[in-house]
Amino acid sequence: IEVGLRETHMMDTLTGTAHTALINPITGRPLIETYAVPCLPYAEAMSEKLRAALCRKDVAIRDFFDVDYARRSAKWDVDDPVLLDLLRRKCTVPGNGPVNTGDQRMKELEAQVEGQLRPVLRADDFAKFDLQRAIATVRVVARALG
Repeated sequence: IEVGLRETHMMDTLTGTAHTALINPITGRPLIETYAVPCLPYAEAMSEKLRAALCRKDVAIRDFFDVDYARRSAKWDVDDPVLLDLLRRKCTVPGNGPVNTGDQRMKELEAQVEGQLRPVLRADDFAKFDLQRAIATVRVVARALG
């Protein structure tokens, strides 16, 4: 779950279904029934994540993990024109830093892997993460923005 309060969304929301991981030990059924929640379309959610990776003032390893996870598991197309258009528009919102994929910024990520990423991930998810692949993906997107 990710919540953003800084700005309004650019696409209409979708209706998703929230489920709980809490199971009643006696009945074996969920403790909370499913319920409808408004959700960002995938393209907008990914453009938000890419904007954070490209423009966040203080680079954050979590953004690069999310980009790598999405690229690996969802096989999303980083050249998708809808995604790139949304990303271009989001990068112009006041308060964003400039697009920055410079070597110094990327080097700062390496120092965050052990202290900020490993402690919050399952061992299997951490093992599948490839920082260099994530950086390469973000740099491809930056080049596609022009």
